[in-house]
Amino acid sequence: MDLKNHPLNNCVIKSSGILHGDEIMAFWRSQGINSSLTGGSVESPYYGIVNGRFGNWDKPLLPDYVNIFETVEQVREFSKYGVINKGDDTQEKKKYQTINRGAVEKIYVACCHSWKERIEALLSENLFKTEIKVPEEMLAEAFDRADKTQTALLLEYFNKPEKIFTASELKPGEMMRITDTKQTNRIGMHILRTCDQLIIIEDPVQTWNNPWSVEIKGEKIAPGTEFKIKAK
Repeated sequence: MDLKNHPLNNCVIKSSGILHGDEIMAFWRSQGINSSLTGGSVESPYYGIVNGRFGNWDKPLLPDYVNIFETVEQVREFSKYGVINKGDDTQEKKKYQTINRGAVEKIYVACCHSWKERIEALLSENLFKTEIKVPEEMLAEAFDRADKTQTALLLEYFNKPEKIFTASELKPGEMMRITDTKQTNRIGMHILRTCDQLIIIEDPVQTWNNPWSVEIKGEKIAPGTEFKIKAK
């Protein structure tokens, strides 16, 4: 099931044990998630939706933009007020770009029906405001789906969010060079996607059997590119 449009996409809750994990799974089921997972995993204790997929995750595989929570109540608070708790007692706001209400109406006219509904929802959340905050996640999706004319219109009011390539986007036979600063010991190494795995070429013992969920950042390598690899 693709959950990219779920209101809690890119939100995870850290399980601290079996009982807490059961509470977390009960919460996700109340949010329309149909999953047979049980809480309490030690190796992958972060339960939630990442890039439209529900599962339990290991922290090193979580992208920087994923919102990490310690309790169900924090997620409920976030869904109401847009406050992100990173799990380390610090709070920050989501990344937004601001646009005047009048300019939103110009964009609205050029949108298809489904995007008109999303804009209407955004305006209703900011009913009495002249300056509207638009989440960069929403903008990135808008730029991806826009045609040439719509893109030009968006660029009049917004900066195009930076596209970050991750290992999850590799197709079988493709490769990338790791640039992710979280991967301090692996920066510069190369990841190869096989049919059902990701493999670090310089360290072939390191593999992932769930390539669609590995959010390590990097630069995709063009076919036919020559490069030298240092053996570990």
